[in-house]
Amino acid sequence: MRRTRNKALRQPTDRYLELIQEFPLRRIRTKAELAAATGILDRLFGNEDADAGQTDYLDVLSDLVDSYERRNDPNYDAQATGLEVLRALMEEHEMSQSALAAKLGISAPAMSLIMSGDRPITADHARNLGKAFCVDPGAFI
Repeated sequence: MRRTRNKALRQPTDRYLELIQEFPLRRIRTKAELAAATGILDRLFGNEDADAGQTDYLDVLSDLVDSYERRNDPNYDAQATGLEVLRALMEEHEMSQSALAAKLGISAPAMSLIMSGDRPITADHARNLGKAFCVDPGAFI
């Protein structure tokens, strides 16, 4: 006899349904769809007021973007260094070295050494950078 689970599926929130109407969760096929999906991700990432529905939507949409990039970007599997990831995120967020140093609680000279590659990104730095940019800390190691 098969056992069935009694747990009911979580009902979608109103915000989740609004996002589905704005950009349905389906395979991304074109650059225009990729741009629209990326725009939504950029707008919603880091939203501390996100409800469970928004979080679920973001998880799936980021997987769809990743899948498109795997299929269409010949450089997708090229591994960026932690420093390259950090530089790209700083540029994307228009963040200066001094602003990031303050956010991480390290000195400006220490930040400068990290950015020049003369000092490694430590595990502690990676955790704090992950929190600051809402990304997996492993991206910096």
